[in-house]
Amino acid sequence: MSKAACLTTGIFCVAFAAGAQVGPGQLTLHSVDDAWAVAVKNNPTKHLYDLNVQKANIDYKTAKSFLYPSVTASATGQDNLKIAVTPVPGEIVNQPGKTLFLKFGKQYVYNGGITIARSIFNWQAMAQARVAENNISLNQAEADAYVQVLKQQTAQYYYTALVAKASVALSLKDLTAADTIVKITQQRLAEGLTDATAVNGALINYNQVLANKLQSQQLLDESLQSLHVLLGMPTNDSLVLTQQLGLQAFEDVATLNLGIDKNLQVYPHQLKAAELNTKVQKMAYAPQIGVSSYLGKQQFRDDFGLGFGSGAWSNYQYIGLSVSVPIFTGFATQNKIRSAEISKSIAEEQYRAAKQQASASDSIVLLRLASYKAVCKASADNFGLYYNNCELAKQKFDEGLVSADVYLKGFQDYLVAENTHLNNLAALFSNYAVILSRQ
Repeated sequence: MSKAACLTTGIFCVAFAAGAQVGPGQLTLHSVDDAWAVAVKNNPTKHLYDLNVQKANIDYKTAKSFLYPSVTASATGQDNLKIAVTPVPGEIVNQPGKTLFLKFGKQYVYNGGITIARSIFNWQAMAQARVAENNISLNQAEADAYVQVLKQQTAQYYYTALVAKASVALSLKDLTAADTIVKITQQRLAEGLTDATAVNGALINYNQVLANKLQSQQLLDESLQSLHVLLGMPTNDSLVLTQQLGLQAFEDVATLNLGIDKNLQVYPHQLKAAELNTKVQKMAYAPQIGVSSYLGKQQFRDDFGLGFGSGAWSNYQYIGLSVSVPIFTGFATQNKIRSAEISKSIAEEQYRAAKQQASASDSIVLLRLASYKAVCKASADNFGLYYNNCELAKQKFDEGLVSADVYLKGFQDYLVAENTHLNNLAALFSNYAVILSRQ
């Protein structure tokens, strides 16, 4: 496996206490904690989750508005173009035996006043208010879960960038050694002390190390650009990471308890929302009781206009009680209740499945962490041994005690050991990043 392929899976987490420094068009990070702080503060998606929480709070206040009376001021004017005729018995006006068709009312009628209404019992509105209240907790849980994901993603790109930077530094050293081998083999070929195969082998090693260096640099640049997005930074600003990652970083991996997965904390609120929605639909059968009152004035005129003199307006007031009981809604309410109950069952199954999956995943993370620590120690030891063998082979090659093939083989083994150790570190810190993000 090439060095670049190993690095793409690398998630390296070694935290040091320090603070982020911001300069003109530049952000300097000294630790993963600095990266987390900036991401939580500036990440655009995190801002959207915060806005959803604010919106849920406002929606809850709106849902509770049924507790308060509504007050409405109104003014109307009416022109009775044709006043209705009402038949009345003539006895009323001393004309027995006749039926008279009389007009009652005035041509112009004006009304002005205030209407006060309040719902006394509205069980469905009460249930909807509880749904809105639960939505606050649901949106906050979703925001917390996203912060956990954001921290994990930020750590991934942060430590991948550190590994890529360390890999570039190693590649430069390897490149120097590979270049030296090429020059020595070319010199010995000219002296007739070796053949073209050794030169070709040295050139192949040099080209491979150069390719690894270029790929590592590309990975470093891509990781920094991904961090720009997560940290909410302009793409033109520069990002500087001062932390250095050593090949013995596995020794810094502490044994920590795996915290609660905040993604699981979303499901109980979703289940409660489904339960409350079922109650909302059932409350559609409940009667609604309300009271209303009107306090106003009336004016009747035969001619167009308004008067404001004494006695021009007459009082018009009333109070009323309303009771509304749904009897038949075309089975719509019944079907809504059945749909809500199915949604509740779906939420229960999703929560149960999520808990099972999370339990299995957590166990795997802990098992892998212990296993990879031991594997990393072994690969680190092997890497040191291969490095020593490569140095010994170089000394013997310089003294003419071994052929170029022996030295090239030792150098190739050293590169393989280096990549193997990086791969093991990647697997270790990939699991460790999950644990750190849940502390």
